[in-house]
Amino acid sequence: MKSYQNWKMREDKKKADTGLIGLKNGNIEIKDVSQHLFERKIFRDIPYEDMADAFTNPLNIDTIKVGEKGRKSIRYIGRKATITVNPDNNTITTVWKTGKDKIKKYGDE
Repeated sequence: MKSYQNWKMREDKKKADTGLIGLKNGNIEIKDVSQHLFERKIFRDIPYEDMADAFTNPLNIDTIKVGEKGRKSIRYIGRKATITVNPDNNTITTVWKTGKDKIKKYGDE
């Protein structure tokens, strides 16, 4: 049991260190970040600050979409990063760099 507790403490610290937990935009408050987000952040070399900016100062917020598996998501398009948030559990699920076409479309170039 102790190894699980140690793992849980490390995971909670890693999530807290992102600076994303507790951010608010409208009625959404970030409560968690997915493991997939960590993997995409590293692979795509996207700073947490760009994710926070996408959430708190988005160029655009898409409508809620429901995926093939029935999971909901909202896309927050920022100047440097785009994130998706599951509105049912307020978890950031993934991230990618915002494309130039989206920046141009939403008028911030």
